[in-house]
Amino acid sequence: MPFAMDDELAVRLRAHLQRLQSIVPVLSTAVLALRGQNAELDEDIARILARHACDPLDEEITQLEALIDSLGFGDPSWPSEGEGGQLTLGTGDGD
Repeated sequence: MPFAMDDELAVRLRAHLQRLQSIVPVLSTAVLALRGQNAELDEDIARILARHACDPLDEEITQLEALIDSLGFGDPSWPSEGEGGQLTLGTGDGD
């Protein structure tokens, strides 16, 4: 692949990763707010958000970080796995 294409790919992958990571605090806030209200339906909604939005987003971010690293586009100034937006809220299944 030509060098310019590598640069464009790196920029696009990093931009995509940043967009995914920017979604994490939005979901985290929604899940925590719903759980904090302590209403029965809110906890169900929080569990659904965690299971079907937070968890898949974490997986997508992890895979994209691995792809960027495997392509040699890794940058030490970027957050490492677990620092860039991994959610630790759990799915609500006994945690």
